[in-house]
Amino acid sequence: AHERLGAEHRVDHRRVYARVAHREPRDPSRRHAGAQVFDEPAIALAPTPYAKWLTCRVAMEEYHHHVRFKTLADEIGVKPEEMDTKNKRPLNIFEFPLKTWEEFVVIKMLGDLAEILQVEDLLHCSFVPLRNLARTTMPEEKFHAQF
Repeated sequence: AHERLGAEHRVDHRRVYARVAHREPRDPSRRHAGAQVFDEPAIALAPTPYAKWLTCRVAMEEYHHHVRFKTLADEIGVKPEEMDTKNKRPLNIFEFPLKTWEEFVVIKMLGDLAEILQVEDLLHCSFVPLRNLARTTMPEEKFHAQF
């Protein structure tokens, strides 16, 4: 479907995607870093088997968000070097040294509430593949903020 767009339209949407991808949470490389440095370590902090299972689910979904957005980036021609994490710092929220389950839950809720606001904007995006990705992602983000 993207191939039928004119060259000017494709360039504009790549630029829009690049702008979206470089803000939290939709930068696929940062999303990956977030799941790796934030969600995964929280599994060990979870106080019950059920809480550990929920945290595993959240981490799995965050990694899947990375895969989805990376796939779209590849489809629309975002260069791999633009997605490389080597020269990017993790977001400040992921630099907080988690020591307790309560810290994880509060930070996760606040971060995901912010993500919901950002994904809501994408639900009205004129670029249909990105809008569809937002529609797929939104229910998971709402779950993350509630858990």
